[in-house]
Amino acid sequence: MALSSLTSLFSTIRSPASRLAGWPVLLLLGLAALGLSIPVYRHSGVLMDLGAPLGILSLQLTCSAHSAGEMLAAWGIAGMHHARLSLLWDCPYAIAYGLALSGLAWRLAHRAVLAWLPLLAAGLDLLENACHLMLLSAPAGPWALPACLFALAKWGLLGCWFLALVWLLLVGHRRSV
Repeated sequence: MALSSLTSLFSTIRSPASRLAGWPVLLLLGLAALGLSIPVYRHSGVLMDLGAPLGILSLQLTCSAHSAGEMLAAWGIAGMHHARLSLLWDCPYAIAYGLALSGLAWRLAHRAVLAWLPLLAAGLDLLENACHLMLLSAPAGPWALPACLFALAKWGLLGCWFLALVWLLLVGHRRSV
């Protein structure tokens, strides 16, 4: 019952993705997301060399303040500088990928709920980044757990979006054959 109500709510709210679903706009947003990902991953790559096997993702998946503090201490000032830059570049990247994936979902599946998932994930990404930036400023603060929860919710939404889109495309393909 709750899921159908949520689906109904998202269906009645006109998705901003309907305005983004033209191929030229999608191409532009996709290229923007790709371009913005380069500095995100360049700075994150430095962190891999400093003992974080997944770069900035290692911090995203660290839910305890103690573990986050140990990771930040291992990174030192230089590593924390790269983490900060990665997070700052991730903010416009989140907006670009959220809009691009939302428009793509609308273009391919024409489902409002599916188009909203990347936008919600991008919003969670921005909240996560804010928490991580606070954590970098105050490593002893309470920011590791909320940042981790926002990250897990973001990745969960993006995973659901991907699986739902693939499923809809496969089902739609079977119906058209």
